[in-house]
Amino acid sequence: MRQITSKNRYFIAILAMFGALPPFAINTYTPAIPDIAKYFSITESSVIVTMTTYFVGFALGMLVWGAFSDRYGRKKILIIGMAMYIFSTIVCSFCEEFSTLSFMRFIQGFGDSTGAIIALSVARDCYSGKKLTIVMASILIIMMLAPITAPIIGSILIGVFFRKVRNFRKPLSNLATT
Repeated sequence: MRQITSKNRYFIAILAMFGALPPFAINTYTPAIPDIAKYFSITESSVIVTMTTYFVGFALGMLVWGAFSDRYGRKKILIIGMAMYIFSTIVCSFCEEFSTLSFMRFIQGFGDSTGAIIALSVARDCYSGKKLTIVMASILIIMMLAPITAPIIGSILIGVFFRKVRNFRKPLSNLATT
């Protein structure tokens, strides 16, 4: 198995994907707001609270993860943050209570912030001068493409999966209560 290093062309793409994950997570979610409101029998404006909790978690994570990654290492912190993000994303998809969804969106933002902070830190660790400028520009371009493409992808995912997931959850919920 080939190891990806800072000299490998895929390295910058991986950094960019970690950097693009937060805007992608926010913007794939927005087309689902009407469906989420209907599912929880709340107003669409109430669903926006989950966006706020995500941003609060993300902001706190940016403050915490940078210092932790300097102290304990980038890889460990990235693994912890991405595990939090994946776990909270799975829990979000099975939430039966809106308050649980709001809290898990906070955890999702907190974990997701590792991708952005670590991607930029690793770029600064590995490159300097003109090469750093080129790498940072590449990462930022991909980060800017995420909000453009994410709503389209989110709409497709809603059309394909939202109803299937909702229909799949009902038997699981019934099984869990028996």
